[in-house]
Amino acid sequence: MKVWMSVLLLSCLLSCVAAEGFTALATMTKALYNEKELAHEMRKYVDIETERLAQVRRYKPYHNLSDQ
Repeated sequence: MKVWMSVLLLSCLLSCVAAEGFTALATMTKALYNEKELAHEMRKYVDIETERLAQVRRYKPYHNLSDQ
């Protein structure tokens, strides 16, 4: 009888460990996906800001006509 209880307890513990492993793997997968998405959005932001700064550099103010 004690052997069966030990086996039952061991199988319950192993199933809990397996479930925890699956949950941890799912969490890591989601974290990696979020990191990839964040990197993509940051790249888009940098590209937009780079273009905006290029436009600012090309801008020639007309209020300094007296300097010419």
